[in-house]
Amino acid sequence: LNQTLELVAGGFAGLVIASDGPLFSAGADLKRFLADIRAGRFQEIDRFIAGLQAAFGALARAPFPSVACPHGLTLGGGCEFSLHTTRQLLAGETYAGLVEPAVGLLPAGGGTTSLALRAYAPAQRVPGVDPLPFLRQAFQLICSSRRSGSGLEAIEMGLYPESASVTWSRERQVALARQWVLEQAGRGHVAPLSDRAIAVPGRSGIEALMAPMRAALESGTVSEHDIAIAGWVATILCGGDVAAGTLLEQQRFLDLEREGFVELCRGPATAARIEHMLTTGRPLRN
Repeated sequence: LNQTLELVAGGFAGLVIASDGPLFSAGADLKRFLADIRAGRFQEIDRFIAGLQAAFGALARAPFPSVACPHGLTLGGGCEFSLHTTRQLLAGETYAGLVEPAVGLLPAGGGTTSLALRAYAPAQRVPGVDPLPFLRQAFQLICSSRRSGSGLEAIEMGLYPESASVTWSRERQVALARQWVLEQAGRGHVAPLSDRAIAVPGRSGIEALMAPMRAALESGTVSEHDIAIAGWVATILCGGDVAAGTLLEQQRFLDLEREGFVELCRGPATAARIEHMLTTGRPLRN
């Protein structure tokens, strides 16, 4: 990806990210993560996530327009990848989701941060708007590991922004994306500016998001590890253990993503979930 960004910036109008295979991306290589976890290579995991965040961030800040063309399975890190392009053009049959909690982890390739920034956007535009309802939607979406049943549903459930669109012609998906890139480049694409500091709800927001999860734990509908994952997701979305109104830069959200991902890798429950998924193809509720 880093090499591609340099190549495009050196002489192309923009970038279309697509695949002519049966799926866009089924996500990261779980066998690699399991091997690193078993060997205790947590610094290597931390470096990998940092590199992933940097590459996806460079895509988002690129000086040229880009379009992702999700279709079929678009899961986990592959879904996060597609969230960092200028625009997304989804196929009608797109089954997308940030499904990392199903394997004991959380979206740490900028996916949780992307949903957080989108949740804070209304409050940044209109003073006095409470971001918590929007954060709650993102929290529930991630913690449920929900996967869309179509491209349209992926937008409607808040996984992709409202600027995303759907084409029902899979055969024309790439051609349509290319046309948009050329038109956008012709209008004079401007790279997005660095996000300004965001006022976060901090610990009070975390408590508000986690209260229903703790009630669900008492009723037996979620597990202790579900609570651990949810706690990290809430922490990232709300900006960490800080006072309400604290101003944070985007990098702080990414740092919390990486910290939470590595910390979850250290526990045996995550390794058990990954191993069970690799063996059976089904999530383990441990």
